[in-house]
Amino acid sequence: MSAASRGVRALGALICTLPCVAHGQRAIDNVVPRPVRVVASQDAPAFILRSPVRIVVPAASVPWRELGELLAASIRSRTGYTTTVSTGSVNTRGAISLRVADRRTNAEARTTDVHSVETHSADAYSLDVDTLGVRIVGGSITGAWWGAETLLQLLEHATLPGQMASQANWQVAALHVEDAPRFAWRGSMLDVSRHFLPVRDIERHIDLLSRYKMNVLHWHLTDDQGWRIEIKRYPRLTSVGAWRREADGSRSGGYYTQAQIRHVVDYARRRGVSVVPEIEMPGHSSAAIAAYPELGCTSVPFPVPATWGVFADIYCAGNEQTFAFLFGVLDEVMALFPSPVIHVGGDEVPKDRWKACASCQAVMQREGLANEEALQSWFLRRVAAHVATRGRRIIGWDEVLDGPYVAGGIVQSWRDSSFTRAAVMRGHDVIASPSNFTYLNRSPAELTVADVA
Repeated sequence: MSAASRGVRALGALICTLPCVAHGQRAIDNVVPRPVRVVASQDAPAFILRSPVRIVVPAASVPWRELGELLAASIRSRTGYTTTVSTGSVNTRGAISLRVADRRTNAEARTTDVHSVETHSADAYSLDVDTLGVRIVGGSITGAWWGAETLLQLLEHATLPGQMASQANWQVAALHVEDAPRFAWRGSMLDVSRHFLPVRDIERHIDLLSRYKMNVLHWHLTDDQGWRIEIKRYPRLTSVGAWRREADGSRSGGYYTQAQIRHVVDYARRRGVSVVPEIEMPGHSSAAIAAYPELGCTSVPFPVPATWGVFADIYCAGNEQTFAFLFGVLDEVMALFPSPVIHVGGDEVPKDRWKACASCQAVMQREGLANEEALQSWFLRRVAAHVATRGRRIIGWDEVLDGPYVAGGIVQSWRDSSFTRAAVMRGHDVIASPSNFTYLNRSPAELTVADVA
């Protein structure tokens, strides 16, 4: 789990059925993360949700229609009520209405229900509930969706203990919420290279990210133990690199077709989540080299590894065919993912093969590189330059700081917080994900809830 998830504050809000005071407080305690500001009135009448639930969006555009229908489907699943989605005013009586904040002066804004959204980020929102309805105003359409997610979390606490949804008196307590994120990157890394997951599990993960207003799925698609993305110009990546033979003789693996990738990216987009792919290089590349042995320094064939660890075989930096391959792969990846950033790994790269490779040593001499760490920096600069021709930036794990890193490159620190500080001091944007409390692939004894919180 990336450290960006640490940046999502615990959230809170208020919804109730009778008795309002006790149930409303329980709702606040159970909704996460907590908003910047919540003002609830115990005396004002609640808004009563009635079937059909009316959802009003400001325009008949595709994005607004998608948002309205997504909210409608979620409300139907919780309440059993029928829903309608239409265009209209944010002040439509008896409805749940959504819109984007007006860009006016602060003085004008203070006279409206938009509150401080105008001065915050695109992810900011305000949520107002009274007897007239529910009004959600976002800094953007995405911000409006985060407001809708807060409303949906409140609805999860609208029934009393033991009460069936069909019996509920669905009431939303009168309140005002203002919220804006502290961090732009609020993400989770999902590694499907070691253990492949079907698309339905990826969708479920995205649903949970959206619920908690986390806006990035860092999708780790390639590693030593498996290559998980279809690349049409290199079919052996999936016919060979996506599969491994386990110790018991069974064959395990899988991959995502480009059609499935597009589906996941669009599924995430509609829920406010950007999908950032990770294509590992120059290390953690055994699965790719198993498919195309000529990409390694020895050209000796070997199977996709079925064990964990750091492996000696890495992409050959002295072979131009390596860069032709990687640029071709990245072109297809960037055609599938609109993300402005592409993760290229750069971690845990043993240099033994490069030290023994005449071609790699020739590159070092030609380019005036002092050592193999400098060769990795040269390798990543070439990759970054190609990515930049498509208007994108690269992200690298904190080992990229062992040599000169790419100007404008983003650092994701995973070893400990000292690498976060080092990256900041060198002027890089940083995603902080120190493994001691953000990597959740540990037992409860090793990583407690207190450690994570």
